Amino acid sequence: MKRGFVFLGIFLWLPLFAEVTLVSDTLSGHTTGIQDGTGEFLPGGGWRSTGGKILYDLGYPVINGVFEIHLSGWTAPAQGAEKSHPLSGWEHANAFTHWDQAGSFWNWRIGTGYHPFKVLARPDTLSPREEARVGDNDRVNDGFPHRYRVDWNSGTVSFYFDDTLLQRWTFDRFALRYFTLGRDDWYFAIPAPPPVFSFLRIMDRDSTVAVPDSTQSPPDTAVVPPDTSGSAPDTTTSAGPFSGLRDPGVFRLAVHPNPGNAYFRIQAEHGLRPAPDLSLVDMTGRIVRHRMVPEFSAPDHTRWIWDGRDEGGNPAASGVYLVVVSAPGYRISRRLVLLR
Repeated sequence: MKRGFVFLGIFLWLPLFAEVTLVSDTLSGHTTGIQDGTGEFLPGGGWRSTGGKILYDLGYPVINGVFEIHLSGWTAPAQGAEKSHPLSGWEHANAFTHWDQAGSFWNWRIGTGYHPFKVLARPDTLSPREEARVGDNDRVNDGFPHRYRVDWNSGTVSFYFDDTLLQRWTFDRFALRYFTLGRDDWYFAIPAPPPVFSFLRIMDRDSTVAVPDSTQSPPDTAVVPPDTSGSAPDTTTSAGPFSGLRDPGVFRLAVHPNPGNAYFRIQAEHGLRPAPDLSLVDMTGRIVRHRMVPEFSAPDHTRWIWDGRDEGGNPAASGVYLVVVSAPGYRISRRLVLLR
């Protein structure tokens, strides 16, 4: 067989944070989630827990998402447990009933005594939990609705209160699938009076990747099996001629396999300043390579090569990976399948 390479050309506009809303729940008279335990919908809108919770399952772990909700009347527990987590996000479902809190998670906390207004997060089961005091209790219990937002993006988790950034941590990975309103666990008390939840929105910012610059949609997955004959398949595919550079940019992806391994060449031709960054993330949300050093960089042209290894130089396992190319105001991701 003739030696050659597999080339997959993908021509895309770089969109402005393409987002898909996975949950939109006004909590006015009903919920799109699953109510577990007691609670009541108020005549003026909103839901209040009287010992129960509402659960939301996105169906898959999200590694680049937004959680946003309005919450009013949040006060510290009157008795019993000294702390309450009325807002929380989890990677694993068993976190709802098990105090170990497996996998990634975040919490908003308010409590009595030495448990003031805090945020907490952990990227995985084995890592230590981070927590930070972000204000006094009277900041949130003034009776008015406030907006609480959590952004997580390739391991970086940010907490916002009324659009003000309160805390940010960066981890090696972070992924969330499940969310709770109200009583997140048997250990934590319900404040008295309970807070009122309304206008929940949860988004996945990686679900819609881009709009093809072509009349035909090119595939978004490149599968590169090792060639046991010692030569690469004599195959060439492309979405069309690479021409007509347009602002904000074009993204081109080429794949060059070696015998028994796969190399990925990722090329971006763009009009962006500064040049975009590139990271590789597996489907559990773990960052495999972070801000890879380009093989070549020019004012309007950036190229990276991934040798199929992680940050520690170890061969990455066969599976699906996300290539995330981003710059201020722009983000695009494509899926690649590595087969060994």
